[in-house]
Amino acid sequence: WGHAAVLVGDHMFIIGGHTSGSVTACCGYDYNVCGVTNLLQRLTPAADCPYLYDTWVTNTYEYIPFETLLSQGKHATQSSTLGTGVARLAVDGNKDGNYRDTWDNSVTLTNSDSQAWWQIDLGGPQFVANVSIYNRVDRFSERLQNFYVLFSIEPFVSDQLADLLKDPLVYKTHFMYIDEVASMFINRIARYVRVQLAGTNYLSLAEVEVWGYPPVDDWQHLEGMKRWTQMGVAGDYPFGRVGHSATMISDKTVLLYGGFVKEDPYFLNDFWTAVLPSGGLPSFENPLQWQFIEPQLRQPMRTSPVSRYAHSASYSTVCSQGFDVEALAVARDTISPDNAQGSEIPAFVYPGVFGLTKWCRGQVIFYGGSSSAERDPNHPAYPSGYLDDMWIYNVSAETISEVIYAKSSPFPVARREHSAAIDRDFLYVFGGASDQCEGSVCGDLWVYNVSGPDSCPGQCSGHGVCEWGFCVCQPGFAGVDCGGLGCPQSTCTYSYPNHFYDCTDCNGRGICTQNGTCICEVGWKGEACEVIFCPGNCSGHGSCRLGGQCVCDLGFTGADCFEAECPNNCTLWTNGYDSGYRGDCVITRVPACCGEEPNCTRTPASRTPCTDRTIDYVPPHTISAVCQCADSYTGVDCGSEEADQIIAEQNAATAGDTGQGCFASGSSVLRRGRGPDGDMWEQVPLWSIRPGDSIAGLPTTGARGLGEGQVSLARVVFTHEHEEAAQTIRVELGGGEAEVELTAAHAVQLAGTCDGRGVCERGPVVTAAEVREGDELLVLASWGGGGGGV
Repeated sequence: WGHAAVLVGDHMFIIGGHTSGSVTACCGYDYNVCGVTNLLQRLTPAADCPYLYDTWVTNTYEYIPFETLLSQGKHATQSSTLGTGVARLAVDGNKDGNYRDTWDNSVTLTNSDSQAWWQIDLGGPQFVANVSIYNRVDRFSERLQNFYVLFSIEPFVSDQLADLLKDPLVYKTHFMYIDEVASMFINRIARYVRVQLAGTNYLSLAEVEVWGYPPVDDWQHLEGMKRWTQMGVAGDYPFGRVGHSATMISDKTVLLYGGFVKEDPYFLNDFWTAVLPSGGLPSFENPLQWQFIEPQLRQPMRTSPVSRYAHSASYSTVCSQGFDVEALAVARDTISPDNAQGSEIPAFVYPGVFGLTKWCRGQVIFYGGSSSAERDPNHPAYPSGYLDDMWIYNVSAETISEVIYAKSSPFPVARREHSAAIDRDFLYVFGGASDQCEGSVCGDLWVYNVSGPDSCPGQCSGHGVCEWGFCVCQPGFAGVDCGGLGCPQSTCTYSYPNHFYDCTDCNGRGICTQNGTCICEVGWKGEACEVIFCPGNCSGHGSCRLGGQCVCDLGFTGADCFEAECPNNCTLWTNGYDSGYRGDCVITRVPACCGEEPNCTRTPASRTPCTDRTIDYVPPHTISAVCQCADSYTGVDCGSEEADQIIAEQNAATAGDTGQGCFASGSSVLRRGRGPDGDMWEQVPLWSIRPGDSIAGLPTTGARGLGEGQVSLARVVFTHEHEEAAQTIRVELGGGEAEVELTAAHAVQLAGTCDGRGVCERGPVVTAAEVREGDELLVLASWGGGGGGV
């Protein structure tokens, strides 16, 4: 009785307590009782001390029976048998490892088989916990090496090791070699167990022990006996005691405090911690390592709790007095503060909450108990020995401090052996023993908020009311201590049971800094983040929508609609191997861009005025985006081939006549103009003609025999360059006084019969390719006057 118990997952740990024993036995505290004269020598409790220091553990969720030897006497077989080494000798209970070729032998032996094996049938599926294999110990012990131990519910389907290693229903473990014995934890259901060599050799086994138990039915988890395991200790440890408390302060760490022993000092106030294992039966084989700790006494009281037993200890996830000891925990390097980066906004509210506030790892509340009755009226146990004090152990900072509560209002009487439970920082106390209760037995129930009315940080800086551990700030103030300024349009709510202080700042569209200004989310601006805002106000080329997103006008893009786009981006071209655009997009802004497009960032060299692109404001400006097409492309988006455009224009100008011709580069043509007496002709170089000019020529259609005076006029529709020089015919006229240069397809008119005055009739029309040296051609004079004679 008088022990302490804690839960770690599904496992319950029992620590210490009182049992029957000798009243004169040494329990490890009193040097006189223990008969030790050297006061520096460590005392060791006697075996018959009735005050226990042992730790036991059991699984509260499932029934785990004790293991029994499953293999002894079961049916065994092997790959072959040599001499007297039959298979059953490995399960006869005899571990003698010396082989004798007589009938008192207890070692199995096979021939030198390829992948020799030995196996046992357990008679049905069993839960196999562990297996021990004992080798022969005479001169041939080295034969048992490089082997596998195989487990299966169904019979093995093959004697070939390769087949069994691939079988997913066979569990296998490998050993390279063993000395006298090899043990392994298995923890699985199996019926057949096999030992098989990987090579060729004799296989000998002195004994194979398979430990386990039959599979457990579901009902046995609730009604079966519990299996207890005693844990050892390593190093220093708390000696036996009764009436102590044990509390889990993390998922694995237990805090032990106080208790009572029969020797001086009788009542204890020491603190110990240990990490309890949670890995099941194998982890319970490791000894516990206890650590003695000395909590730091919280300023300014610097007092510690008196020694006691039969008190209560309750762990809470709330750190009701942790805020003001945070600096101590940081200094002791046990925690990292919330505001390590100097953030103006606290990570969470005060009091702290384990898992949500970095500096809070919870706290333990100690209440009541019993100590030695004192005659000093100032002693907390005066006069009966019962205690009514309350202490808080802060897990993060490892500090302990007393909770001073008002005793002017009703409060529970001093007591011991009561029960206590805690919900966050509300402590519930029930019953117990006290000389102030009727019959010395109490049956009352009390609840107390351990945070207290004066536990707020900084007493709310004079700008709020302390409400049991957290500040309710006045309008215009904020923060865990009401020391910061509130932001406009901020509302706060308070959850008293959960100690949650929640503020909606800046209309819920930003965060509030300690100086009372809003840092607005994207899409909002203003003193209280009340104005919808888009980057650059969409630069005047779009509309601002809810959420701070610009919907850009046609031809503009970017988050702020600042960037202009040319039509169709001046058309993409590709040839299957490369790609590009058919023109360059030329952006023109008025006023001009302050820097380089498209950022237009202002620099010291920027002209004034200029267009500056900023997230807050873009000045009014005009902008155009025009495609400057590359050679052979045309159109507003450079989307048309120039040749296609040329043909279309010529068809429109000639009403469908598709005839066309080319002059060689550098040649001259006769261009018709207007003179004082009518049309006149002038010879001009080819490069000077423009679309729309009329030049002299002969029809390219029809054969010889045009009517007299029929001279065709060609309207220049376009000019262009050939990539390669055109094949031309150069014709000299009048002994070299004039010349023309024509392509072979051009038509010319030969002169007919001429009189002595050089007046000639019109001859046949031929192509330039048909002209021969000596022919006379009819041409128009290239000099002015008289309408241009022939």
